[in-house]
Amino acid sequence: MSFNDLERGTYAPVSPALTGSAQSDEERLYKRTVQELSRKVFQINASVANVRQLVGQLNTTRDTARLRQDVQAKMEAAREL
Repeated sequence: MSFNDLERGTYAPVSPALTGSAQSDEERLYKRTVQELSRKVFQINASVANVRQLVGQLNTTRDTARLRQDVQAKMEAAREL
């Protein structure tokens, strides 16, 4: 599993047939929930890091109207997560 897989939501866990063990519906649901939660946490962390980077540029020579729009858009996207 890579960060790109998590970000895209394309990570596929190893199937029970390959591991040789059967899982109950409850175990599969639990693992799927954990995987989805991990993906969301990763997305939130990446989003916060991006916002922090942009906010660090405010009130500097890099501060522009476009930067402020980007900060606003990234903050809205982070709230939706």
